[in-house]
Amino acid sequence: MKKYILLLAASLVALSLVLFSSCDTPADYVETQDYEPLQVEVYENEQNYFIGEVAARVGIADYTFTMDFRKFFGDNTIFNEDIAIASILTISAPFGSISDFIEGMGFTNVSPKYAGLMDNDRNRFILGHRRVYYDGNVRDIIIVYVPGIYGRPGWTSNYDIGADTAEYFELTGSDHPEWTNRAHHKGHSVTANRVIAAVKDYMGTHQLDNEPVIWTTGFSRGGAIASFVGAYFERYTDVITFAYPFANPAATTSETAREYRSIFNIINENDMSTLLPPEIWGFTRFGTDIVGSMIPDYLDKFRTLQGTPYIYYQNLDYVMEMFVNQVVPNREALYLFDEALYFASEYFATRQEAEDEQARLKRPLTPEMLQFVKFYIYESDDGEGYRVVIYQTPAFILQVLAAVAASGTHMPAHQRVSIAESFIEPAEAIAIAFATSLRHSHSAVAYYIIIRQQ
Repeated sequence: MKKYILLLAASLVALSLVLFSSCDTPADYVETQDYEPLQVEVYENEQNYFIGEVAARVGIADYTFTMDFRKFFGDNTIFNEDIAIASILTISAPFGSISDFIEGMGFTNVSPKYAGLMDNDRNRFILGHRRVYYDGNVRDIIIVYVPGIYGRPGWTSNYDIGADTAEYFELTGSDHPEWTNRAHHKGHSVTANRVIAAVKDYMGTHQLDNEPVIWTTGFSRGGAIASFVGAYFERYTDVITFAYPFANPAATTSETAREYRSIFNIINENDMSTLLPPEIWGFTRFGTDIVGSMIPDYLDKFRTLQGTPYIYYQNLDYVMEMFVNQVVPNREALYLFDEALYFASEYFATRQEAEDEQARLKRPLTPEMLQFVKFYIYESDDGEGYRVVIYQTPAFILQVLAAVAASGTHMPAHQRVSIAESFIEPAEAIAIAFATSLRHSHSAVAYYIIIRQQ
């Protein structure tokens, strides 16, 4: 048993290194002062729109693109490569400089904000707007940019899928009133509802009521939240939406999710983050998936832009089958206890020793992990003594992975928690698959190349 736990710990260390580096985009980009070298306002026949040459970087390569607000007067139900490129370059800028980058694209009143403060369903995001007159029309263009994971709470929320069952509400101790549609991923949906409320408040504060256009984009968890924002505002007939999420996981089981016409999810088929929650559970994305891959035609392109060979996990389907077959077959089962799923300690001569061991085993568990386990001390019938037994739901394993991912380069006790033996092999496989696939498959460079394939 100890050997297996050590193997799992090693895999989780690798996972934490990769996930920590992939949760925020790379920091190797041009300085803020280079973001707006050739900005020009354009006024023609009493029209006011913006054309700006904006400098950025794709991996190790410098890149200049033209931000042209006339694109937002086109058909929002047709994939637009220019808007997709502007989206991925926004995502690629370091968070501390994104406000400057967005201003460099012609937006004003650029405001970094936070959705939620006290619980785990929180995330950073940035809003900005520009009023544009073109071809006899006036539109208020609002950008809603949602970056990826925001610290440990973001990882915890990422794995808080939720289920509309009594067991889920009892274990988490709440009826979660902000989770207004139980078909959606709970953590993503609650955070998105908070972002949506902030967008509506921002539009009212700045009186953005001239044919408002919502341009929303984000990466990974941020992409999932951005897709909710796009879906919400597409339902409003007086709002025009352009939604371009990247690397976003499936976030809903709604039967109407694919009917949204202004949402284009850019997906790398080698990226494991896009496969969870599993499709077999009924999860899908809003709108249309734009799917691509580096393999086999774009490996040289990736090496040119990234400076390294493309590394990816070759058998993601096998890992997902293992996850469903050995960990949890459906969403509801995440929050069910099974008498066969437990960790048992060695025997102790006295009950006090067993209680001390129980305290030691509890110590590294986060509050989110403790929701999904039950501790017992059993006395053997044959006189061997007392041992600690920890019954575990599959949701416990997800929160272990969340905590390890959030730990970055550190080696906290989360990596030495006591896991049910039947969970060890699939958890180890998931860790290795994530560590491999997220190294390059989850990068902004890969997603830039996929855009250019379309």
